[in-house]
Amino acid sequence: MGGGLLKYAAFTGRASRREFGVAFAVSVVLTLTSLLPELAPGPNIWITAVYWLVYIGSNWILLAAAVRRQHDLGKSAWLILLSPIVGFVFLIWWFFRPGMASANRFGVPPAA
Repeated sequence: MGGGLLKYAAFTGRASRREFGVAFAVSVVLTLTSLLPELAPGPNIWITAVYWLVYIGSNWILLAAAVRRQHDLGKSAWLILLSPIVGFVFLIWWFFRPGMASANRFGVPPAA
């Protein structure tokens, strides 16, 4: 995974299963953690603003990792747009299957 977290905004190259898994976990934890203050009684515009900033940021990290993961599978990242059609379970299977062992048009395989 080496520099996986340093490539949080990179949409080029390839990502290993571990790198995608870490990005997925970080996104879920950040989103759920930022949601906790929203449960407090009474409206608070600042808490809502912080929540949306964290939500957008964590999903940006996840999207970048998903694009690089598609590249590791030798597929176009445009397939991510199929997520509403094919469903969440299929996508999890798709992203966590082994990538191509050899170099492809997106680069050399990431270190496992």
